Amino acid sequence: MTENLEQARHNERFHSSLCSSYSEQYFDWKITSLFYGAYHLLKALSDHWNVEIGDRHHEIMWNINPRNPNRTMMISKKAFESYDQLFEYSWTSRYSGFTDFDTFQALMKGDHIDAKRYYDYFRNYVIGQGVPVEDSVK
Repeated sequence: MTENLEQARHNERFHSSLCSSYSEQYFDWKITSLFYGAYHLLKALSDHWNVEIGDRHHEIMWNINPRNPNRTMMISKKAFESYDQLFEYSWTSRYSGFTDFDTFQALMKGDHIDAKRYYDYFRNYVIGQGVPVEDSVK
């Protein structure tokens, strides 16, 4: 759990640094850092609960999806939806949605606002499950 919490904190510090230094740029990296922060928070939660969810995105999504009756980890539907939405925003920011650069940046700016809200919810959910995330920088 410690390694995943350290990586989550690292991603949160990176996100915070990007936001303070580049308030109107690098939304793709801001979104990606939030998703990977959530990824490591989820891995810390699975370690805390002593549940194996895998390491690959597809495997993890299968093992936490409330619609999967054979999932290995039971998280709330809203926590799953927040994590899933972060994954989608991150995927879009890295691999799709490119139109022209300025239009894409404007879209990513809006997605970043939503991603931050989903991240904060997910982070608070993990804390509520007993994972000591409090030392992280938001």
